[in-house]
Amino acid sequence: MPLYEVFHGVHLTPIQRASLAKKLTHLHCSTFSAPSIFVNVTFHAAKEGDVEFAGGKEVPVNKIIAHLRPRPTKPADTIPNLTSAIIASWNSVVYDKAPEFNGRIDDEKALHTVFIMEDISGGAEQGFILPLAGKDGDGVWAEEQMPEFEKRAAAGDKSVEKLIEEIHIGLGNAKLDKAE
Repeated sequence: MPLYEVFHGVHLTPIQRASLAKKLTHLHCSTFSAPSIFVNVTFHAAKEGDVEFAGGKEVPVNKIIAHLRPRPTKPADTIPNLTSAIIASWNSVVYDKAPEFNGRIDDEKALHTVFIMEDISGGAEQGFILPLAGKDGDGVWAEEQMPEFEKRAAAGDKSVEKLIEEIHIGLGNAKLDKAE
């Protein structure tokens, strides 16, 4: 459903990437009552020659762009709270202790930019056409899909088994594997 793109100039270890992916997944699920198997996190390590400019000057880049489905009925503080939580997630994974200042462009470990884009108007994941966000609640969509979920789980699809478990305990309430 969402796509979180993490662009990083600072080196992130496999453990840091896995930890940040789990934190972003948990954050999204708890904020929007979404099933975890549909939260996508992609990492883009900067390569030689990749450049970004801010204020007309070349700068190092660490940024997260969250592509979400539009939710016209969300509370007004949802996006600012999500942004703050993304920054806190980055800081908890990348720093040994919280930085004195968030986002300093001269701090190579800092998360310099977070953009939240409500730009996913439709799509499919793992063979399922996505519902409109917030329309009748994704829980209604999940219940309508339950016969197909059960069929796929019976055929050994472990991610759909976890999805069924999440639906039964309530979307957004799932416990993910502990983030390192």
